[in-house]
Amino acid sequence: MKNLLLVLLSILSISCQSQEKRTSEMQKAPETKKVEQIGQYVGVFQDSKGRYWFQTLEKGVAKYDGNELIYLTTKDGLPSNRIVSIVEDKSGILWFGTGAGISNYDGKTFTNFSEKDGLCSPMVSNLLIDSKGNFWVGTWGGVSTFDGRKFKDFTLTTPEVNTPINPDTKNWITEIMEDSKGNIWFGRDGYGAIKFDGKSMTPDS
Repeated sequence: MKNLLLVLLSILSISCQSQEKRTSEMQKAPETKKVEQIGQYVGVFQDSKGRYWFQTLEKGVAKYDGNELIYLTTKDGLPSNRIVSIVEDKSGILWFGTGAGISNYDGKTFTNFSEKDGLCSPMVSNLLIDSKGNFWVGTWGGVSTFDGRKFKDFTLTTPEVNTPINPDTKNWITEIMEDSKGNIWFGRDGYGAIKFDGKSMTPDS
């Protein structure tokens, strides 16, 4: 009986030591690395190299290459930390529509464009490079096109609108897109949509 009691005490001691060891190992387990939250983002773009670019309202653009998240801001050369649209041209240059003009990025430096370069408004709302390579810029003050050197105004027709609207937003371009037939569509605050077929616009007045 005495020997049986000693065996039981020995087993209990080993069990407690094993439990303490497992508890200690659990406490020393490495913490999972916390992924930084992208705050106030308004869109995401994937470039030809597979990298993701997150547009934010106040923090510039966040680049994610699959390994790390890097923010590029006015400190790096952007004209504004408000990024609303991103496109990539055939040369792999990224273009950013911002709250203070347009900026292109070659992977090392930013080149900025503003009203002095012919942009109709510094408040950019959307960008589009169509299937023909034409570069369209929607802003809060109308539409501009880019020929590789300068921006030029592109005047839209103004359809009759029967409902009361805010005249201050009639030139705010809310959307630019290309359909399957190559027509360019412009969405405009309070004035519906305009279709441009390369020659004429619908509606035409």
